[in-house]
Amino acid sequence: MRLRKNNQHRRCHVFNTRNYVLLLGCMAFLCAPVQLNAQISSLFDFKNMSIGLGMNHSRYDFDYREITDFSNTDLKQSFLIDLRANFSTLYGLVFSPTFELWSWTDNSGAQYDVIQNGVNDYMFSFDISRVFVTYNQFQSYIGVGIGAHFFTYWTKFPRFNPYYQEGTGSKIRSITVHKSLFVPDLIAGLEYQLREGLNISTEIRGEFSNTLKQWKFLTSISMFD
Repeated sequence: MRLRKNNQHRRCHVFNTRNYVLLLGCMAFLCAPVQLNAQISSLFDFKNMSIGLGMNHSRYDFDYREITDFSNTDLKQSFLIDLRANFSTLYGLVFSPTFELWSWTDNSGAQYDVIQNGVNDYMFSFDISRVFVTYNQFQSYIGVGIGAHFFTYWTKFPRFNPYYQEGTGSKIRSITVHKSLFVPDLIAGLEYQLREGLNISTEIRGEFSNTLKQWKFLTSISMFD
């Protein structure tokens, strides 16, 4: 009888200990997101959002698989749209997730003797910048980052162009290629505070890689400070 009672007591003790461990584990699991959110909130403090318009000067060197000796490396100039959210973080740095879009299309029209080209670029980048000079309501800043570019570029050949007859058993009239790549960037800008919660800035952005070289000049308005 004593042995049976001792065994029951041990089982009850083990059962209670497991319950306590399980309960503590559940509490830690439930509290973890709260602590993580608190740490993230202290690390990234929302500063403002901005929308910008500008000019893009792009030169890229992409290959067409169908036609190995054809290149499309002319300078492309177009308008761009820039949307970003800015967060203040450690050491006076500003973290900026950014979305940009620009599109260029050949305006030569439907001519039979002219090659027509077009390109779209959707970019998602993450930049870190720092203000290094402040004077009255002006702030100048510099930064670095990296962006993921998603390109779609196409070429239409005229009917009497030699490339129009290329292909195995079929004629190639147009070629469309999708390409993605990561490109580092450098930024420099000047920001002016119009009033509380409303800033205007001008920025130069350079993006360089083996296949892509871009200069961007934009003006943006920051709100919701």
